[in-house]
Amino acid sequence: MKFVFRNATKAIVFIRLVSADIVLGALSGSYFASVIFNISLSIYFYFTLAAAVWVIYTADHILDGLKIGVNQENEVYEFHKKHRIALLIVGSILSVITGLVVLFLLESKLIDFGLTTFALISLYLVFNQISRKKNWFFPKELVIAILYTWGIFGGAFIIEKSVNWFQLMAMINYFFLVLANVFLFSFYNFDENRKDRFKIISFQIGWKQTKHSIIALLVIAFCLSLIIGFISSEWSISFILMFMNFMFFILIFFFAYFENKIYLAFITDSVFWIPFLILFVS
Repeated sequence: MKFVFRNATKAIVFIRLVSADIVLGALSGSYFASVIFNISLSIYFYFTLAAAVWVIYTADHILDGLKIGVNQENEVYEFHKKHRIALLIVGSILSVITGLVVLFLLESKLIDFGLTTFALISLYLVFNQISRKKNWFFPKELVIAILYTWGIFGGAFIIEKSVNWFQLMAMINYFFLVLANVFLFSFYNFDENRKDRFKIISFQIGWKQTKHSIIALLVIAFCLSLIIGFISSEWSISFILMFMNFMFFILIFFFAYFENKIYLAFITDSVFWIPFLILFVS
């Protein structure tokens, strides 16, 4: 039993360090978006999304690790700094493969979406690094939430070319949950961010106000979930969103019970796996 537990623990740590939990969350969210828009997305789209998310997060973590130097308190940055050469090689190969998939296999409607998303994320990475070098304020949490939500719903939106009120409410609800998630990480790592002089929203408003902001976002998101359920009768969608909301509420109030931040981060990001439940409740 100890052997199983020890290896499960190692697997969780590795999954978190290489951002696999984030990739799974993006795939889950994208499938959820396809259900909301009542469309079908190809396997090539999901591959492109997974590869793009992994490359972006890996590049961002490598840059962060190089920026802050030696920081034993953040295992993710330390891992990416230590293994940056291997990660860059894998990322480069994966980028080439993804480029070929985009050019020759991806639906033409989604190519513009992919290029636009790539340009927006590239701008984010550039401005994020400039703001740190110049010690400028950068609303990182808000920008990440907007880009992530666009990445999840953008493909479905491009194909459908229209949005009804139910789909719009679901997207806004999801955005609030993503923003709450990003603020949660700033909340968990508040002392590290302050020590590393990251001028982000949470650092500007303070630890207590960050917690209050997360709670406010979750309350708004919960109300939107109820509205979606009562007005549209799409209770399967509403249930998924409320379940995610409930998990974030638990994490904000009981985060102190997690001694290992890797496990806490893994559980926080795995909340975005919950939309896979739509396969069983829809």
